[in-house]
Amino acid sequence: MKKIISLFGMFIVSFSPALFAATYYMPDDFPSLQTGFSGMAGGDTLIIRDGTYTGAANMITNSVRPPTGSSSTWTVIKAEHDGEVFFDGQDTLNMFNYTGSGNGLYWQFEGIIWGNTPASNVAFSSAGFLKFFRCGAFDPGTGNTINFLAGRYSFDALFENCYAWGGGRYKFSGYQADRIIFRACVARHDVINGWSGSHGEPAGSFSMYSVDDGEVQNCIAVDSDQTDAYINITSYAGAFCVPCTDMDANRINYVRCVALNTGLGGMSASRQNYDARNITFTDCVLWDTATGTGSSINIWRGTESVVQNCTFGNGIHNYYSHNSYDCCGENNTTLKNSIIYNYRGGTIFYDVENEDYNCLYNNDGQNQSGEHDITNINPMWNGQTNPGGALKYIVRIEPGSNLKGVGENGAGIGATAVKMVGKPGTLWGEQGYNEEQSAGMWPFPHEALIKRKMQAYSGTMNGVSVSGARGFAAAGTGLYGGPITLTSYIWERLGNPLPTEIYGADTTPPEKPENLQVK
Repeated sequence: MKKIISLFGMFIVSFSPALFAATYYMPDDFPSLQTGFSGMAGGDTLIIRDGTYTGAANMITNSVRPPTGSSSTWTVIKAEHDGEVFFDGQDTLNMFNYTGSGNGLYWQFEGIIWGNTPASNVAFSSAGFLKFFRCGAFDPGTGNTINFLAGRYSFDALFENCYAWGGGRYKFSGYQADRIIFRACVARHDVINGWSGSHGEPAGSFSMYSVDDGEVQNCIAVDSDQTDAYINITSYAGAFCVPCTDMDANRINYVRCVALNTGLGGMSASRQNYDARNITFTDCVLWDTATGTGSSINIWRGTESVVQNCTFGNGIHNYYSHNSYDCCGENNTTLKNSIIYNYRGGTIFYDVENEDYNCLYNNDGQNQSGEHDITNINPMWNGQTNPGGALKYIVRIEPGSNLKGVGENGAGIGATAVKMVGKPGTLWGEQGYNEEQSAGMWPFPHEALIKRKMQAYSGTMNGVSVSGARGFAAAGTGLYGGPITLTSYIWERLGNPLPTEIYGADTTPPEKPENLQVK
């Protein structure tokens, strides 16, 4: 029937291609991805029934791949129910590894999980126009492996509401790519074996490695705290990092991102063999972050790095720590309108060119240099002793608090990460792709599904057993009276109950965890 319709409509298909797109089901219509891709046309949709799929016939490779869609009709591969379709590499097969020839693919993936692969879980290069919605990835192989990788010469890719956990040295990474967006994604490291050849590898959560024009919006790096299970790592790149060892990085924006309870460091803009230029961190929160020996907790080495309206709290250095390091010329880092509270282990700044209008309180090595820095105001809210404190919750400063309106040009000091940024579904450069939305960031999208998957994890590395049922994924009740969720875990970090407007009267427990056992 599909062939008959296509012949009948061949003179008008160029005007309305979506009219003739077909929808198929797997395994009803096709037993595997390989047969499905052979039977589909560009712009068709393949809906995959719940289940675990294995074997070479279910890989995505150069030879087994979805048909190319178009800018008006994308080819869609989606789970019938989010999170219930799992492509398992069984530690022997790379289930998504595609290298193109610089072509636009117009592929869209929804609700699928990939895991247990010997290399990266989802990796593509020399290809563009790919979208991933509500997809998960866990436990790639050892060495230079990543959960979600937009690789060399890739372009125009979007990862939205995706989540990555288990092993892998980076969770989300663009590498020598253009116009990459990570939007409202969640990353948690459980175990890491970074060994590759005769040297170790850096590790981090959201990496824009030698990328031009990248956006990391409303993303969360959480509970990467199992450092005894992290081995063969040369450096801790940070929750939000821009490495550039083999090509420049340009115009990367991290906005309203949160890193909580992580041992991988905070944020970095590198300047090593090449330069990270025009990197900005805006309204980002880094709380209870630490770093390994030989690494600084925040490193701003690039040219014209800007850190503005961020909140840093409870940072721990294991080095002669400094927040900025200039390795090869002018640094020109700007740090303004930010809170730095209770940083321990070393000097908090080194060679920041333009540091001013910051609230610095209770830090080791507090070497402020800005004329308008504030050092005598405690930003921590306390109903009895400091009711004017700005930080009742780490994700915002309170209205009418002691840090409202005292920053540069009357701005507040500290982060406010409460609204979404980026119109859903948009690629870099499309209308609204980097604009504030009316939708709130909290409750965090799909947090019950993310918790259910991560909670069920178990893994072992370096003789250390790691349970996924910890931190935000632990069982128990939040201070607000309902079950612990990603939202309550972040909002209640300072010991104050979640505001009632976030969930209202609904304190329904998350879905029951699955009995998913992985390596």
